Amino acid sequence: MHSKLIRYKQLISFILQSNLNLSGFCTKKPRKHIEVLNNQIKCTSCGWYMVRRKSRHGKHFYGCSYYPRCGNTMEIE
Repeated sequence: MHSKLIRYKQLISFILQSNLNLSGFCTKKPRKHIEVLNNQIKCTSCGWYMVRRKSRHGKHFYGCSYYPRCGNTMEIE
C-alpha cells in the first residue's frame, strides 16, 4: 500500500463515502458537570463561584470554578 498526501476536503469526502464505523474511535471521557451552589459563594481569591467537589480520598470540599487557574479551596462545615 502506498502512502499519499491528500487534502482535507478529499479526506472528509473519502470518510463519508466509505461509511466507516467510527463509533468508539474517540475514547476521551466526557467532562464532568460542575454544580454551582444555590447560595453562590464567591471565591475570595479571584471572584468566581465556588463549587462542591469531591477529592480522590472521598471528602467533599468547595473549590473555585476557575480551577486550575485558581486553586482556592474551602472546607465544608
